[in-house]
Amino acid sequence: MRKINLIVPAVIISLGLGSCSKEFLTRTPNDALTLDASITTESDLSNALNGAYSGLRNVNLFGRTLPVLGDVRADNEYVSSSNSGRYVLYNNYAGIVSNNADATGIFTAAYQVITRTNQIISNSTLASSANVDNYKGQAYALRGLLYFELIRNFAKPYSTTDPLGVPIVTEFYGAKSNPTTTFPRDSVAKVYRQIISDLEQAYTLMPADRDPDNSGFMSKYAARGLEAKVYLYM
Repeated sequence: MRKINLIVPAVIISLGLGSCSKEFLTRTPNDALTLDASITTESDLSNALNGAYSGLRNVNLFGRTLPVLGDVRADNEYVSSSNSGRYVLYNNYAGIVSNNADATGIFTAAYQVITRTNQIISNSTLASSANVDNYKGQAYALRGLLYFELIRNFAKPYSTTDPLGVPIVTEFYGAKSNPTTTFPRDSVAKVYRQIISDLEQAYTLMPADRDPDNSGFMSKYAARGLEAKVYLYM
């Protein structure tokens, strides 16, 4: 029995030492991809673009708030007691406070989608091709669209001197970025220049011919039409 008592602890110690190697502790997640490996094929880029489009459905963007705000400011709709208090400040043309849920919702959701478009635009793994250029062109168009919505909701009308626009973030920081990082507000004119630049790039990259079955996606001429609207606001 004494021999057995000596052998068993020795076996346990040897197993414990063998299980403490770095290779054992550092495991690749089997339910996620690393940032570098997330977009390596055209199919990956297409999936990432679909993710950017899906963000537009957020209730704080085109899923509800953005289409509704124009109507609640006019006489097409009205706020009632059954509306849970939504859009009251907008309906009354009152000052929008910094912690207003609708305003912060628009701001946050827009930058979430912008982050997704930045990942697509900044991808350098894939060489230029018809599909890659088309996907990146659509990402540019979406980014231009969202900056246009941001500048219209969070800044004064176009001016070459107004310094208070919205932050311009065109780089993808990914998982390595600090989520508490803040960016300064760029001037109104600079934001409009960024919007025009994005829409021009979109027009250049996207093909002239589009599949009519994919009418729900950005096209070359949708980008050009949006650019005309931006110039109208300017």
